[in-house]
Amino acid sequence: MNTQAKPVEAALIYPLSLAIFDYAPVLLTLAGQWLLLLSMPTPFATVYPYALGAALLMFCGGFLKATWKTIIAATARDIRWMEDALFLLLAPGASLFAWALWQARLQTTSADATTQPITVLIPLITSVVLIALSLPRRSQSKKWFLPLVALLTVSMGVIAANAAMLAAHFSRPLAATLFIASFVVSLLTAALSRRRATIGAQWLMEIANTAAALLFLLATLQLQNLIS
Repeated sequence: MNTQAKPVEAALIYPLSLAIFDYAPVLLTLAGQWLLLLSMPTPFATVYPYALGAALLMFCGGFLKATWKTIIAATARDIRWMEDALFLLLAPGASLFAWALWQARLQTTSADATTQPITVLIPLITSVVLIALSLPRRSQSKKWFLPLVALLTVSMGVIAANAAMLAAHFSRPLAATLFIASFVVSLLTAALSRRRATIGAQWLMEIANTAAALLFLLATLQLQNLIS
C-alpha cells in the first residue's frame, strides 16, 4: 500500500469547512453505538467486547477519512491510504457490530437463546475474504472497494433491523422507527455518493450522512434508563 503523500487532483480539493463537518457523523455514530451498548441487557455482556471493538473499527475508518479530507483542504496533499482505510475498517466493523447486535437481540427476546461464539466467524471470514478480493484491484480500478460497500450496506441493514426489533420488544416504537429511518437515510447517502463529485454534492452527502447518524443517536436515547 502506497503511504506517500502526493499532490491532490484539483477536482478532489475540499473546502476546510466541509472537511471539518465530516467529523460530525463519525462522532455522532460513535456516541449512538456507545449509548446502545450501555442500553443492552446483562446477557449482552458475552458479546460486548466484540461490539466495542467493532464500534472502534468503524470510528477509526471514519476518523481517518475525515482527517484525509482535512489534510487535503489544508495542504492539498493526498495521503491515499487514509481514504482507503475507510471501507477496509468500516465494513468489517459494521459486520461485527451487526453480529453482536443480532446475538444481543436473540438473547433478549428469546428465553431459550444462548450466545453462539462460533458464529462470529461469519462476519470475520466474510470480511477477510472480501478484503483479499478487493485489495489486489486497488491499483487497477477506482471501484475496488465495491465488495466492501456491499458488506457495509448489508451489515447496516442488519444493525437497523435488530436494533428496531429490540426497541419494539421494549415497547419503544419511536426508537424502532428512528432506527429504520436512519438506515433509509444512509441509503440516500450512498446514492448521493454516486453523483458527480461537485462541492455541492459533497455537502448534500455529508448532511445526509450526519442526519442518518443523528437519527441513530436519537433512537438510542429513547432506550436509555429502560433496560435493566
